[in-house]
Parts: sequence; C-alpha cells; structure tokens
Amino acid sequence: MSAFNLRSVLCVATLLIASQVASAQWRHLGALSAFDLNESVLTLRCGEAVVRVEAVSEHIVRVRLAPAGTFGRDFSWAVLDTTPKGKFVMTSEENDKIAVSTGAVSVVVHRDPCRLEVLDGEGKVLAADDPGRGMAWEANAGEQPSNGRHGAVRVWQRLDDWVAIYGLGEKTGPLNKRGRSWTMWNTDAYGYGPTRDPIYKSIPFFLSARDGRFHGVFFDNPWRSSFDFDHAERNLLSFGAEGGEMNYYVIAGPLPKDVIRRYTDLTGRMEMPPLWSVGYHQCRYSYFPESRVREVATTFREKKIPCDVIYFDIDYMDEYRCFTWSERSFPQPKKLIDDLHAMGLRTVAIIDPAIKHEPGYFVYDAGTEIDAWVKKPGGETYVGRVWPGKAVFPDFTNPKVRKWWGDLYAPFLEACGIDGIWNDMNEPADFDGPNHSVPLDLRHDNEGEEASHLACHNIYGMQMVRATMEGLKRARPDQRPMAITRATYAGGQRYGATWTGDNTSNWEHLRMSVPMVLNLGVSGIPFVGPDIGGFANGATGELYARWIQVGSLFPFCRSHTAWGNPDQEPWSYGPEIEQIARESIERRYALLPYMYTLLEEATRTGIPMVRPIWLEFPHAWAPDQAFMLGSELFVLPIVHADARDFHHWLPPGAWFDVHSDRFHQEGEPVPIDAGLRNLPMFVRAGAIIPHQSVVQSTMETPAEPMILDVWPFGESTGTLYEDDGETFAHKRGVYRRTSFRCVADDRHVTFTVSAPEGSYVPKDRTPLLRLHGLSGSIERVVCEGADASRRASSDHPATDSTVRAPGGFHRHSESRAWLVRMLQDDGESQKVTVTLRAPEKHPATPVRFDFKDADRDVAYQNDFVAPTVTDRGLRLSVHSVWDPFIFLPRLSLDAGELSVLRIRLSTEHTTKIGVHFASVRDGSVAERSYLAFDVTADGAAHDYTVDLRDASEGKWTGTVYSVRLDLDENVRPAELVHIESLSFERAVKQE
Repeated sequence: MSAFNLRSVLCVATLLIASQVASAQWRHLGALSAFDLNESVLTLRCGEAVVRVEAVSEHIVRVRLAPAGTFGRDFSWAVLDTTPKGKFVMTSEENDKIAVSTGAVSVVVHRDPCRLEVLDGEGKVLAADDPGRGMAWEANAGEQPSNGRHGAVRVWQRLDDWVAIYGLGEKTGPLNKRGRSWTMWNTDAYGYGPTRDPIYKSIPFFLSARDGRFHGVFFDNPWRSSFDFDHAERNLLSFGAEGGEMNYYVIAGPLPKDVIRRYTDLTGRMEMPPLWSVGYHQCRYSYFPESRVREVATTFREKKIPCDVIYFDIDYMDEYRCFTWSERSFPQPKKLIDDLHAMGLRTVAIIDPAIKHEPGYFVYDAGTEIDAWVKKPGGETYVGRVWPGKAVFPDFTNPKVRKWWGDLYAPFLEACGIDGIWNDMNEPADFDGPNHSVPLDLRHDNEGEEASHLACHNIYGMQMVRATMEGLKRARPDQRPMAITRATYAGGQRYGATWTGDNTSNWEHLRMSVPMVLNLGVSGIPFVGPDIGGFANGATGELYARWIQVGSLFPFCRSHTAWGNPDQEPWSYGPEIEQIARESIERRYALLPYMYTLLEEATRTGIPMVRPIWLEFPHAWAPDQAFMLGSELFVLPIVHADARDFHHWLPPGAWFDVHSDRFHQEGEPVPIDAGLRNLPMFVRAGAIIPHQSVVQSTMETPAEPMILDVWPFGESTGTLYEDDGETFAHKRGVYRRTSFRCVADDRHVTFTVSAPEGSYVPKDRTPLLRLHGLSGSIERVVCEGADASRRASSDHPATDSTVRAPGGFHRHSESRAWLVRMLQDDGESQKVTVTLRAPEKHPATPVRFDFKDADRDVAYQNDFVAPTVTDRGLRLSVHSVWDPFIFLPRLSLDAGELSVLRIRLSTEHTTKIGVHFASVRDGSVAERSYLAFDVTADGAAHDYTVDLRDASEGKWTGTVYSVRLDLDENVRPAELVHIESLSFERAVKQE
C-alpha cells in the first residue's frame, strides 16, 4: 500500500527530466599512455585517468574507471567477492591497439583514443565503446562532493541493429527494453502505469541478444543510474550514474542460461524457501479485526479452495507501531495464529521501516539508545512522516543497526507465532519528502564509509530485508525464514522474495505482469509475482479469472487489494469465477512437486522457474505474455477482455495440449480455445513432470504424493527434488534428488527411476505413472526393482481406476491417460516396461491419408486459406506466397521403413513441392531432412512417385512424426491446389 498525490508525480517528473539532461562538462577518456598487465588485471593509464580491466573469471571481465587516477575502496552491496580469479594472456601488442584474453573472452584496447572492445571466444563483439565518446566523467567526478553530489560517470557503446535488450529487473512495458531510456531509482509508485519509470527496484543488469547469442552487462553502481538503448541516438547504448564509480561487468554467453548462471555466480542466488511459501497466499489492506481473519480462513476451508498463507497488513498494529498488535482488533494474536495453524494456514505480518517518533515506544527508545536513525548533514535525527505520523528511519547500511533490527524479531515471533515477515514502504517512502522519499542529503554509515542518501537510496530496502532475514534466522535457527520486500537492489535475491508493487486492476497491468516477472527472473530474482487481481482499484470477475489463471503459475502467488476496494477473495465474483479460481489454485498445488523442483534449481543455477521462451529456445520468438514454466510447459495466458478463439505458433519441437493430449509440432498454427475457463498450456513431447494429488495446504499429506506425468516421445529425462520443506537439513545432504528416464518407440515405453541422491526419506508411497498421448492401448506392464525379487506384472487392465496393485494399469475415462502403478518407492532404482498392442495393419501396408477431417487433421500455415475436403480430396487456396506449407496428420512410422512417397495432386502455377520430415530423434523440421520434386502446373491432376531412400541419404532416423509439404517455386496468390491422394509405402524389414 502507498499514499500518492499530485505533488509526488511532479517531483518524479522533475527529477527524471533532470537526470536525463546531458552535462556540458563531460571529459572523455584520452589516449593510452601506458599499460601494465599482471595475471588478472590490465591497468591502462590515460593521462590522469586510470582504467582497470579485471579477469573476474574465464567468462567475465570487469571494467573500472578512476578519473583522478586513484580508486576508492573495492566494495559492493551486490557482488559476493570482488577478487578477480581469472587470468589474462597478452595476445597482441600493436601500434594502434593491444589485446588480452582469458581464453573465453578477449579485450581489445584501442590506443588513441583509449576505447575498449570485449569479444567472446569466437571473436563476436560483446561490448564496444563508441569511438567518439567511450567512457567519460563530469569534471568533478572523483572529487569530494559538494552539496552531497559527486560527478556523473557514463559510457557510450555501439548497439547494432536487431539486438534485443532484456532484464533491468522490475520495469514496465514490453519484454524487450530497446528503444527507451530507463532509470534506476527505487520509487514508491502507487498505481504505476505502463510507461512509468522508475518504480520500486533497481537491478542494473541487462542481457543483449542477437541471432540466438546472448551476453550480459552488470553496472554495479547503486547511485541513481540510467540506461539508454537506441533512444537518444540510433545504434547507441549508454549507461551511467550521477555519482560513484564507473564499474561494470561484461558476462559472456553465448546461451542465455550461461549468462544468468554467471551473473548469479557474482551476485548470489535465492535460498531454498519453506514449502508453505510456494503455496497460495491471500492478502488485503487490511484483514481486521480478528473476526474477519477467521471468516476468511474458514471460508477457504469450507469451500475447499487451497490456501497456505493469510497476511496481516498495517492495521493489525497498535497505531502503526511496528512490532506491536492492536489490543482492540486482535486481543489474543497468539491464540488466533495457533488456531490458523491448526487449520493448515501460515501467517505473514507487515513490518515497515518507518518507526513512530514517540519517546516511550520501546522500538524508538531502543533505536535512539544505539543511535540507529538516519541523520541530517548536521548530525540531527531526520524525522519524516509515514503511516504512524512523525517517523524516524533506521540506517540499515550500518551493521550494528541491522543486528539490532534483526534481534527485534525474536520476541515478536515468540509472542505471536507469526511465520513470515513482509517489508514494505522501504524505498524508503516518506509522505512529505522529495519524490515521496527522504531528502537526498541525509547521512548513512555506508558500511563504515559515511555517504549521503544519494549513494545509499537504492540499497536501503535491500539492506532492510537483509536485516530481517538475518534476524529471522537467529530467532528460529532450525526453520527456513520467509521474508518479502518491495524495494531491493541487485543481489537482493539472497534475502527474500518480492512482488511487483502496487499495480492496478486493469487488463493492461495483467498483460504487463508477465514480462515484469520474466525480466525480474532473468535479472537474478526468481521468487516473484504480481498482486493477483491488481492492488489499486477493483477487478471485474473476468479480469480476476484471467489473472489468477496465470498468477497461480508464478513463483510467488498472492492475491491482494487495497483499502476500500471490493473484496478480492476467490469467491468474491460469483460461482463461475470461484470455480475458475479453485481450478487454477488446485492446478498449482498439483504441480507443487514440479515447481518446488524448479525453485531448487534456481538456488543452484539462478535459472528462474518462470522463463521467457528464448531462455529455452534462444532463436525463437513469442509474444510478451507467453512463457515457459520450467523447460517443459509452454503457457499462453489469455490477457484480453472478451477474448475470442485464435491460432498461435508453438516453440520449436513437438508438443501436446495439456488438456486434450492432442499432438502439435513446430511451425503449426495451433487453434486456441479462448473460453473463460481455459488456460492454454502445452507440454513438450517427452516431458516427465512430477505431480501430486490436490491438498488444501502444504501441511496436508497428499493422497497420491508422487504422480509422474509422462508424454512418451523418443528419449527424455526429468528430475524431482524433495526435502522436509521446513529446516536447513537439506544443506547437510538431507534431501532427495531423483532422476527419471523414458525411452519410447512404436511398441514399448520404458520408464526408469534412478536410485536417488541425498539422505532424505519421504513418507511411504507407491508412485503412479500417468502416460499421455499413447497412440495405442497397453498390452502388458512389467515393474522391476533393483532387487530381482521385487517384480510385478499384469496383462489385463485393472477394473479399479485407482490402480492399487504394482504392475496394474487402467485407462482414465476422462483424461484418456493410462495409469500405471509402480513398485513401492524404497529408495532404490526401478524400471517399468510398458508394451503396446501391435498395430492391426501389416507392416507393408501403405500409410494413406484421406483427409476426412481437414480442420483437425491438417495444420496449415496462415499463407493458406483454411483447407477443405471435397470429393477430389484436400482443396487448398493460397492466400500469400510467402512460403506456404501444410502439416500432414501425425505419423508414427519407423524412418527405416519409409520407401516411396506417392502423391496425386494438381497445381495451377507451383512447379516444385518440398517435403520436410522430422523424427523423434530429430525434432526440428530442418533443411537437412528435406527433399523436393518437380510438378506440372497445368491445373490437372498428376501422379508423382519419390524414392525416399535415395532422397534421404539415411538422414531420417527414428520414428517419423511430422511431414510438411511446402509450395516452393512459382507460387501465385489465390492459386488452387488439390491433393487427391497421398500415401507412403513401407518396406518390409528383413529379419
């Protein structure tokens, strides 16, 4: 929540304009006069200025500028260790340039003027200074500040066409940040719009992408900074700050996952959160008094809508005094929270940084005693105004103050039993201050080197949640803490989750929430989500339904709304929306094993749970609102009011519709049902996704704790991570990581479970295998354990759909998935072999297509008018000449059996037909698996025969699932093409 007024808006606009005005005092780096190379550092001397280029690692270089020749302390709030660990080797020394290399990254230094180029191991330019400007500083940069302000620093670099820019943390607008300038200045931005900048967080890191190759740049300067991407000047990017040091890192890829791993190697990764924090959260400003909290909790349980967390916003406090409870509204907070625990509900309470300026209030008195408050330049305590009225602000840049603040939590938690803490208003917000924050000349300890608020503003919220997290760990050393923060800086992922601030209940914000979550994720902050339904104003039923469908798949999942708004609980919009919300939240709880596994991956690698399409497919394109949930699920949320059915392209490879198990493939325009109850989701062919049966909270044991959903397709793997969900025992090896492998062909599906890694032992369970998308029915199931005596098999479907006995199998009547009961999970490996019934046709029988159902069986590219079936076969009308093609119905045929393609067709102008094949072993429809044949374009039907064995040259291997026909040459608009018959002859394999 937040207060907001016109004065704040005007302050923001004024400051933004001021920050973007180019200085007339820029001094640019001159000629290189001398250099020195030691093992890890290349030092460049350019007159009085000195540049240090450091080999941070084999794939990361760091650039620092000292305009006056002397560097200050090497300190970072974001980077875990600033010591360079790579090695440079001199690769060339010429009259006009020198070059050094780490092996994976090269740095070329042009001598006059001194300009830097950073290249990857293949010689591709990652970052290149603009020849005319390069690095620069204001005349007073590096000198002692006057009026609290240091001189600005900046660098200008080339930005080629077709380069996309991602990251920058929490920013509004589209996923690609090119074409605008952006400011890093943590700002209380209540109800921010789609072009508002800056807002709550400052993450000065971006990824640059072109032609599927990525690299990253991290500008580690917490002052007010700005980035310009092709906005002020074409083909130019620049970044800099109003003070502090020019200090940036160039991080090589080439894959986007490489960049994110290396960036989070620098800045750290999130810790494993408690399992309950991954459940559904319900919040509003505010639930009070106690009777209202109990009513909300009881309604969740009565309506059987899963929920794990209920929040207490500021009205739980005694006149907004932090670490207190209102005796009038909450006379017995400990009993209330104990009762909520008994219902399977955890609780989170808000704590703001603004402490009521009131002698006699224990927090104020204790803080005053240790001199904890931020000061004015003359040493007087600064007093601002926030919710409690006159308020003072702890200096979280002081280790002593962080320790004191963290120690306030132990007695608070002991007295009331709260489970998690929510730090809000920590930009910090000040209702009477400039830009809705505190004055810029306030003084901070700054970790022992006093500085103005200008230098510390962007890390204030990060250091507050750091103090909170450290205090929660001391208070409950055996329990994983849950801390949430609104404001943070790069590296803030180490201290807690976050959300996208005080958003607005409208469709624009729903659409914007997806790229915001995605860009935060790739910026190192994966545990994030928006306020579902929107915070400011009130959502309609349709908007809330669409929002909870997508929001229930985000890492941090919380519904929240502001004071005075209509109710925004899942049941607040009538029975239809309630059911949609229930189904969405139930989907989340069914997917918790998969989502928890993905969060654990983020703690090790930095790769976020919710991913842009390009993170899995670097060359692929997708709209801003589409995303990947892990590597296996493609989600295409509906984000427009009154949506109608449409077609959409899927990422590369082969896919199944999660709801229907219908098969689709790369390049196929897939029909999307935009009905209000539908969330379009597609699973990658071969995916192995752990599920569980739905529970009402994570305190409840699922009836089916281990369900393995598999879409067999060639060879594939999957993983399940488990631990106790509460303690730090996983850091001592008390976890379980289980690997799965599935191999499928026309007759068999073999599913293998590895012996798990780690010592965690879950409760007794007998896993359930759910096989989707099988082309035939099951004939036999054999289950085998590591011990030969553990074996079970069956030749007949079970009559009981729950399939209790190991080896038993049954086809689910609604989902059409096959349920197979595995052996009991004893911590050892096991294997399930599923034999499918042989096809009725003789292997030599041709595969013919009759195109009886063109809408279902034939996928066409938009360059065709929708195909129709006539008595002459399939009728096609060309809409556009831009490479029109169609997909034939899905095959399931061993490529080694393909012998001859026979086709009878007529064309009016097209003189060449191309055929693309894709198999389970090679999921891409590529030019290397392509043949073409000439056709007679006279409008009459002709028969064509193509020997596939000669054409393929052995390139088609495995089970063929995709055949694409392209109109390749002399195509005309409105041309009619008839395919009267099409078949593949199959060769009989020789025994």
